[in-house]
Amino acid sequence: MRRIKSRIGLIVFMLLPLAATVNFTTGCNKSKKGKTTPKTDKKAEQTGPKFKLSVVNKGDVDLLKCKIPQDGKVVTFDIDRDKDKNIDIWKVFRKDGSLACREMDLNFDGKRDLIIDYYDNGKDPKQMWQDQDFNGHFDIVLHLRPNGSLEKTEMDTNSDGKIDLWKKYRINRDKENVVFSVVRDRDHDGYKDYWERYDESGTIDEVSWTDSGDTSEKPKYWKSNPSPSEDSSEKEETKIPEEKKKKDTKGDSRS
Repeated sequence: MRRIKSRIGLIVFMLLPLAATVNFTTGCNKSKKGKTTPKTDKKAEQTGPKFKLSVVNKGDVDLLKCKIPQDGKVVTFDIDRDKDKNIDIWKVFRKDGSLACREMDLNFDGKRDLIIDYYDNGKDPKQMWQDQDFNGHFDIVLHLRPNGSLEKTEMDTNSDGKIDLWKKYRINRDKENVVFSVVRDRDHDGYKDYWERYDESGTIDEVSWTDSGDTSEKPKYWKSNPSPSEDSSEKEETKIPEEKKKKDTKGDSRS
């Protein structure tokens, strides 16, 4: 008897989704004796996040970084978790159906926090923009090779909306992906003023810099084989003491 009841319950559970789409007009007739359609709990039906999917015309969509390919289309998703009715995900598809790009609002604040541009296969990321502190500015841009390894990065280290750190990577003879060069805008004035060069093993080989406020974006001072403590590639800000700069550049300044 228990087996029969359990089987009946399983069948009813499987048919509930179908029943929700059918208009039962005869089953709800109270004049008939016997079984009537049981009332379903609305709360039980609304399981999982609700979302609205829409196909948008090219002229009606506002994309930050993604570009719509020829004969491509855009699909938007409104994940109604905060009931603000704002679009949370934008997906751009190519004519062949592969995913070209997507833009996402991860924390549902109305601002896009993550954008991913894909290679032609629609699976491997080619470029990524991310707003890590959700302040409305992209803090880091990643450029990736088709095999997924990092090719270069761009970072905004002081959250002012401007890129001030550039890194490039290369694959050496040992097939290791190592840092190749680092460039900085140390005083955040919009001009590059500090450079680091690395050898094939990923060890810093030379640093060069110019004076703060210099807009030429060309180094004036050099130092070869700096000690590890002077390697500032992982530091958020780089400052070269005035005394040391004079000592290093004595007879070593290049014009």
